[in-house]
Amino acid sequence: MHILPDKSLLLAAGIALATAWLLHLHMVAGCAFAAIASAFAGHGRAFAPCLASLPTLLAALPGPLPTALAPRPGPVVVEGRVASMHRGLELGTTTLEVCTAGGLQRLLIEGELAALPGDRIRAVARCSQSAILDEPNAVQAPVSACTIERGPPGLAAECARLARVLQREVAAIAGPTHESFLTALTLGGGARAPVDVAAAHRATGLSHLLAVSGAHAAMLAWLLGLQPFTGGRKRPVGRTHLWLAMVALLAYGAVTGMEPPMFRALCGYALVAIGLRTGRTASTAQALLWPALFSAIVAPDGVLCVSFCLSYAAVAGLGLAGPPRGEGRFERFVAAPMRASFWATACTAPLTLAYFSQLAPWTILLTPLLSPIVATLLLACLLGAVLGAVGLSVASLLQAPVNALADAYLLAITAADTLPFTPVHAPGAPSAAAMLAAVAIAAWMIVTARTRGRVLLAAAVLCSPHFLPPPQEGARVELFAVGHGQCCLIVTDDGTTVMIDCGSQQRPALPAQKAARSLRRRRIDALVLTHADFDHTGGVASLACRLPITLALLPEAMRSSSTHARLRLSGTEVRFAAPGEAVQVVPGVEAASPPLQGASDNDASLWVHAKVNGWSLLLTGDAEEAGCDAAIRHGLAQPADVIVLPHHGRPNAMGERLLAATQPLCCLVSNARCDGLSSLGVLAMTCGIPVFATATAGDLTVVGTATPRVHAAALLSPTRRTQ
Repeated sequence: MHILPDKSLLLAAGIALATAWLLHLHMVAGCAFAAIASAFAGHGRAFAPCLASLPTLLAALPGPLPTALAPRPGPVVVEGRVASMHRGLELGTTTLEVCTAGGLQRLLIEGELAALPGDRIRAVARCSQSAILDEPNAVQAPVSACTIERGPPGLAAECARLARVLQREVAAIAGPTHESFLTALTLGGGARAPVDVAAAHRATGLSHLLAVSGAHAAMLAWLLGLQPFTGGRKRPVGRTHLWLAMVALLAYGAVTGMEPPMFRALCGYALVAIGLRTGRTASTAQALLWPALFSAIVAPDGVLCVSFCLSYAAVAGLGLAGPPRGEGRFERFVAAPMRASFWATACTAPLTLAYFSQLAPWTILLTPLLSPIVATLLLACLLGAVLGAVGLSVASLLQAPVNALADAYLLAITAADTLPFTPVHAPGAPSAAAMLAAVAIAAWMIVTARTRGRVLLAAAVLCSPHFLPPPQEGARVELFAVGHGQCCLIVTDDGTTVMIDCGSQQRPALPAQKAARSLRRRRIDALVLTHADFDHTGGVASLACRLPITLALLPEAMRSSSTHARLRLSGTEVRFAAPGEAVQVVPGVEAASPPLQGASDNDASLWVHAKVNGWSLLLTGDAEEAGCDAAIRHGLAQPADVIVLPHHGRPNAMGERLLAATQPLCCLVSNARCDGLSSLGVLAMTCGIPVFATATAGDLTVVGTATPRVHAAALLSPTRRTQ
């Protein structure tokens, strides 16, 4: 198929992608580039593809209604047209984007709301101040406070209606045990797999089997008998068969929301389908470049993102693997899938290191082994859901085998997570100079000899900077702004990294994200969890996926907990501190448990003492009156230059005694935005002690030699504050 010569198509796709990338960086730069490219388009047919910048520019320009800022906290009435909706199955919520007279308003409905895109909604809601600085306020309303007026029929509304029906049928097939998992696997729709299941998929490199994406489209195409799409035998495909299969693929994409990965896959399949019917073979370049060009024109925000780059690298790897090299069953069902998985993994390895700082070598074997199980689950759930939607319920027949197959799949994922090298973490973040040198060498290798061996060697060169000896971390203490929760990173004088707690009530993965961005040396030498509350431990699973953890210290009460199990599964050595026991975590950092029997988790919180560059730090967990009293009486509340106030700075009758016992030079508070400086923070201020709270100051960094200095990353004023 030669709609455009490959060189012209390459130029058009490159111009469109460059325009989208520049528009993402800066609107003026993108507009200037589009203008220059359009000017070149008038210099003959060779430059005509430069016009691809214009539709990309038009698609990226803001719409007539700008996104509205969330109103001030208090009661509010939201009235307008539903633009989109997103169901959170695990939480039982529905999130709407409503086009109001003032702009686009995000509305969280507490419960399942029968609204469709295009409907008009009126909701009496409440606006709550966001817990995390720089995030918009949350507007929430119960289902009972919403009234819906049906809008005109439309494609988006009908797709959403069908998606809701299919989700209900899949839930009936899955039952309560696997509802979220199987709904996410087959239809997406806002459902999320359990945290430990998602973590196991990330560690083994199999996340692409969970999310509805191009891989699911490929599986469905294979199930529909389109083997030429997926590298099978080129058996003849009838016209009716081909178009019915394409309609089914397009319908599946529409029902699942037509996310960018699905859109790109369907564009590629449509190109192949046209080629099959016209007798023309689309080149690999065309199969890659046309979807990229369409993506840049239709949805420029989705190009050059993580999924875009990974999917294109994987497709390039599949192209290098080539079709099956024979007609034997071993070649078609074993050798060819393994070869394809190897090349896809090799081509995506530099990107997975760049984006996630890890490799998952077992995915080479696990992807071809487990993909048939995922395809079977996909077929069973979709077929059962479609039959149920037309009135032929087969949920009772499918529930037992589907759940048994889901159990077997999850058991295989859990077992794979125990294998060595799941994953292989990069020891440090590479320098810009090292990466530029690797890119230059890899490009030279591919240009001078375009062979599979050179591509493989170039991928290894691109991976190598991530495994160079990491630079020395500077001694510091960071208290991250995570809303209601706590995450404190300590880097000692010798570069040892210790994390105290890892949790956020609002965004459990946020602490791990901030810690990974902060560290050049990608390892946590020790993790101390002061107690078991979710706002102090909820991010551990995400942290274990992002960074290797050498040692973890937990209170005795957390033995046999899910957090303990997750840490052991990731290969972390886990120790416990009994009541009244003091443990040296690493040189310069000690954790002690107050000698309390039968106390609450808060009062039994571990107290952590650290020495950094000649000054001292004290973290107090969520200790309340009993915990603070025991710590004072037994010498755990020792004098410290910097103290993180207990229980997010909430009222505590022992506050004055604690400040008198510790005599801090300054106090830090890890709290939600609505808490301000907190009650204990105000008490410390009245005592003449400077107070910094993540609620108002954002991430806090304490540095300095002998005397601590506190840097606040974000204050309500535009200037940075240093104490």
